[in-house]
Amino acid sequence: MNKEGILDIISNANDDSIYLADIETYDLIYLSPAALQLTDRTPDDYVGEKCYQALQGLDAPCPFCTNQFLTEHDFYIWEHNNTKLGRHFILRDRLVRYLGKLVRMEIATDITERKRGSPNLMRLQAIDESLVRCIDTLKNSDDTALAMNSFLSHIGAFYQADQVHIFEMDANTQMMQQTYQWISENCPIRQEPSAHARSAIDHWFHAFDKNGFIRIVSVKNELAPDSAEYAALSSNGVDSLIAVPLLSKDGAPIGVIRVDNPKSNLDAPRLLRSVSNFVVDGISKRAMLDKLDKLSYNDTLTGLFNRNRYTEQIREFQKKPPATLGIIYLDIDGLKRANDTYGHAFGDALLTRTADLLVKGCPYDVYRIGGDEFVVLCPEIGQEDFQFLTERLRKAFKKEGDLSVSIGTKWTTGAIDAMEQVVDANHLMDMEKQSYYNSMRASRELHYVQLKEKLLKDIRQGVFSVYMQPQFSLSTQQVVGAEALVRKTGLNGEMIPPAMFIPFYENEGLIPFIDFFVLKTVCQAVRDWNLSSVAVPPISINFSRITLMTDDFTENIVDICNHYEVPYHIIDIEMTETISKMDLQVLAALVKRLRGIGFSVSLDDFGTRYSNLSILTAIEFDHIKIDKSLVDHIATNEKAHIIVDYTIRMGKAFKQAGTVAEGIEKNDQLDALTNLNCDIGQGYYFSKPISMREFFSRYLMPKA
Repeated sequence: MNKEGILDIISNANDDSIYLADIETYDLIYLSPAALQLTDRTPDDYVGEKCYQALQGLDAPCPFCTNQFLTEHDFYIWEHNNTKLGRHFILRDRLVRYLGKLVRMEIATDITERKRGSPNLMRLQAIDESLVRCIDTLKNSDDTALAMNSFLSHIGAFYQADQVHIFEMDANTQMMQQTYQWISENCPIRQEPSAHARSAIDHWFHAFDKNGFIRIVSVKNELAPDSAEYAALSSNGVDSLIAVPLLSKDGAPIGVIRVDNPKSNLDAPRLLRSVSNFVVDGISKRAMLDKLDKLSYNDTLTGLFNRNRYTEQIREFQKKPPATLGIIYLDIDGLKRANDTYGHAFGDALLTRTADLLVKGCPYDVYRIGGDEFVVLCPEIGQEDFQFLTERLRKAFKKEGDLSVSIGTKWTTGAIDAMEQVVDANHLMDMEKQSYYNSMRASRELHYVQLKEKLLKDIRQGVFSVYMQPQFSLSTQQVVGAEALVRKTGLNGEMIPPAMFIPFYENEGLIPFIDFFVLKTVCQAVRDWNLSSVAVPPISINFSRITLMTDDFTENIVDICNHYEVPYHIIDIEMTETISKMDLQVLAALVKRLRGIGFSVSLDDFGTRYSNLSILTAIEFDHIKIDKSLVDHIATNEKAHIIVDYTIRMGKAFKQAGTVAEGIEKNDQLDALTNLNCDIGQGYYFSKPISMREFFSRYLMPKA
């Protein structure tokens, strides 16, 4: 319907009151002259006012609002007794398009005089009065259970019923569980809280879709005697009933309000239908409070009780001690190491497995009171039963190969101090954990010795070798140095790159043996090359942070160079970005000492960590090596180009530190670096890593 059609209806409405309202915000858009007079408004008064405020005197949308039933095609016709205006109306509602938007139009015909004195009007007034009481009860109480019980009593009184129930449906199991119940004092049969499958009342939901309610006047006459519905109702003394659905915001059924054996108003389902939305709000409020309560008392990862609930329970035991109390205090062994080695997801899995084992093995409350600490409180348990429980628990954990725990237990009877008992159990757990660490320490020491012997044997047998990657001056294209790179030969003769084995040896603390092997191999080669009277350029050697932190690092490299008669300036010591984990003052002192002896020092992998910037402010390096990740995109990514540009400028500003670009593979990368005045480059564009023999013959040996 267009604007002209709406105006035509309004002009022909005679004494009828008409209003337009936004169906989403409930804002009044228009009041006809008759509606203005009826509500005592002027054309300016209702601007910004809600329809439920102006017309019904409510502070929230009407519980009997018909918006959900409206279409653009037909009028929805119904009767309503307006308690605010003291008038009774026949109402015709529909959706109309006004200024391009669908809005609600309601035409109200006043039939109060025709209804005056009729019993039907009196009953409508009674419904409205009950409706107001029910809504006030549900909206104005913070105690959901108390509000629901009071609400059901109003419903029961209106229908003079024996009982009123609220059933809620579990979406997973499709079971209808009774959650609230009101029972009349005169009820001959008191039903216990019950549950039944939704399938038992499937036809109810078809009736709900059609009529909005279901009414059974006689269970005996209307239901099949062999049906599950008949058995459930008749066994609980239900002869008649009226029920309406509880619907979620998206219209899905989530429950039912059922009135048993109503003795009046059996033909008046409007009250139940009107309050159903408020019941749903109450249920949602309870669910939210339950969730907050659970978050307050439950650990989110494991689902166990948390420290808050544990503390509360200990206080209860302090106030009212049980006759006996058993405490199980459990801690996961090596959780931090597991997190550091395999990641926190693996550590979380250990925590949840521990929680599952405790819940399955203990018929008592289990608490997670710390990161890897769990407590089981076992009140009123006999000593033998407690010992059996703890032994069974220990056996369950021993079956878990990669999950080790330490357990302390304490059982007490008589004068019980729960807090003191927990402290004792914790102490016993610590003693057990100490024995675990002692055994682990001995095991790790043996493991280290075995790995060390194997590594040294591999080094002696030539499993490891050193390759050279030449470094070129970008201005002259001449070789000006090389980087020594370690390789490992696999069981099948394949060449294994450093990334596949270096992290393992670093984690085991064995990397210094590899680093010094590379240095010795390079020094031996340099000595041999010197015997050929060739000019040997600087050779860069990577040293792990772990190696740099050894107490005698400087003395060791000096001794090795002296042993092979290699000038210190030939050896360039590369430090990777992992040195950012070292104390800056200690690192600065080490670099100063090395440079003072005559070694050059380079910062490797610049651009992979922000911490490198802070290192550059505290330490003087001879070279800054630009990481391959920046070089890869220097010709195609403006940001990478800018970072490399400023890195080169910084290098030249920091007492003429040279810059070395790693991983050059393409001509456009070389051109970009040359234009930015980078000093040195290395990468597959020039040469892949080659054997030391090939490096000597190709780049050092005099040409015949």
